[in-house]
Amino acid sequence: DNYISTCDYQKEYASAKYFLLDSGTEDLHGGTGEKFDWRRIPQDRNNLIIAGGLNTNNILSLLDYFIPFGVDVCSGVESKKGVKDSVKLKKFIDLIRNSNFNFVKGDICNYELICATLKKFKITHLINFAAESHVDRSIVTPRSFIETNVLGTYFLLQSFKEYWDENGNPDYFLFHHVSTDEVFGSLGIDDYSFDEQTPYNPRSPYSASKASSDHLVKAWHHTYDLPIQISNCSNNYGPYHFPEKLVPQTIINIILGKQIPLYGDGENIRDWIYVEDHCKALSLMIKTPKIGQTFCVGGSSEISNKELINIICDLTDELSSSQYKRPSRQSVSY
Repeated sequence: DNYISTCDYQKEYASAKYFLLDSGTEDLHGGTGEKFDWRRIPQDRNNLIIAGGLNTNNILSLLDYFIPFGVDVCSGVESKKGVKDSVKLKKFIDLIRNSNFNFVKGDICNYELICATLKKFKITHLINFAAESHVDRSIVTPRSFIETNVLGTYFLLQSFKEYWDENGNPDYFLFHHVSTDEVFGSLGIDDYSFDEQTPYNPRSPYSASKASSDHLVKAWHHTYDLPIQISNCSNNYGPYHFPEKLVPQTIINIILGKQIPLYGDGENIRDWIYVEDHCKALSLMIKTPKIGQTFCVGGSSEISNKELINIICDLTDELSSSQYKRPSRQSVSY
């Protein structure tokens, strides 16, 4: 979760420099569609660092938007916990062969490494994905959540702030902090969806640590004028989802015939969004930043954890070749 990956991106036209993030735009392939002016800057390019990129399924789609010319990219290799995926490893090897991508392995709490990386790659934009993010694990081992989510965010903020100062406080720099809507608490059956005006009400060590990191980012903006944005997104799902998360864990446990753990009574309601939709939203926020603002990102797909697990059980049973297997719903443990 603490890995750092970097990439740069640019698009050159005859009369000016434009910097495009969306690989789906016609101009990216030499067409005549709308041009997004990415502010002309002295280096003739914007350089992006993605903190925490390799252990999140967001990176699989995100780099499709941030590396130009339709490069097919995925993330992976090996996490600190020793989880290997040969498919992701092959795709990652293909990715690092791209001249616009560099990989730096390190801890976001390593202040010296962050500072050196910012300077080496002339970073202008930092997206902070780095986070411990599993609610159940935060209850058992909260320390790692405090270290990564709170202290890690501090080291990223402070190093980026000092680097920003050294470069004369340019207005085109951006620190974008990716957070969660779990900082707002849990939805009831009759509650409205979370929005930017919802008060913070974290309920677990995980959400409390993310709420703390949000407040740090806001403080660095109000205190030092650091150009920041925050996005609070609902639960993501999609390809290469880390196996400890609810959706892949449920599917894997059904296949292996194991118990399916369910946090609490399962009645807490969460919103879900497909990973590519989240990345489209991030692409838009990075292309057209609103400094100092917070954005809620969701899929308008609210459902209780219990109901979601039951749906996954029923669909997996429907696809199963075994006629004698007991219904997977019976394997749910609270």
